[in-house]
Amino acid sequence: MNPWDKRFSSDEYFFGTKPAEALIKLAHHLIPDGDTLVVADGEGRNSVYLASKGLSGGKFDTSNPAYQFQLKQGQQALDRSSAARGMGASGAQMKAAQEYGMKTGFVSTTEKTTVQIIAQKLVAEGHSGFDIMTHRGLGLPEKPEPDAYIHAFKVLGIEPQNAIVIEDNIDGVAAAKTAGARVVGVPGAFAKQTDLRASDTTFGSGSDIHWVSLFTWYSGLK
Repeated sequence: MNPWDKRFSSDEYFFGTKPAEALIKLAHHLIPDGDTLVVADGEGRNSVYLASKGLSGGKFDTSNPAYQFQLKQGQQALDRSSAARGMGASGAQMKAAQEYGMKTGFVSTTEKTTVQIIAQKLVAEGHSGFDIMTHRGLGLPEKPEPDAYIHAFKVLGIEPQNAIVIEDNIDGVAAAKTAGARVVGVPGAFAKQTDLRASDTTFGSGSDIHWVSLFTWYSGLK
């Protein structure tokens, strides 16, 4: 038996959520938009920290309970959040958008499996499915590059200025604005409302948005 399995078999964090002190001290060496591989990541605290710094990549640990713990915590984070990356709304709210006559898309540059998990959750909440979903597997440059949004607008057959993008992080806001869309900022796990001031408007959370008013605003600006 892996000696670490017992430590990681609890429902509570063994090492906590704060990243390793050595990683924090060396953070100035991190290359923006770079790729990382976090070895022996345990409960995932260091990979989460690196993701908050805009880096992408993989994580590895030989302990299966540690891996299962990461999956469980990731799902719980999705369940707590009404601002999934690139969308920022519940399935019911996205369904309302479609009923209003709007096309919907999930524009992300993260892993395909993560995008699929979030999309499935939204469908379970009442959303009838997206007209387009993007992910890292498509080979599109990661945000803040605008390529994913430009691709989505092209596939949807809409002009960027006729789109509303709901974003929960700084890079996403920058990508959508560069692509030419109007952006609603809704803070997520790695950004506060004040961090999203480059958006056209911001809200404290997805539940603060009066969706009918937002769609009316959209119609008036088309």
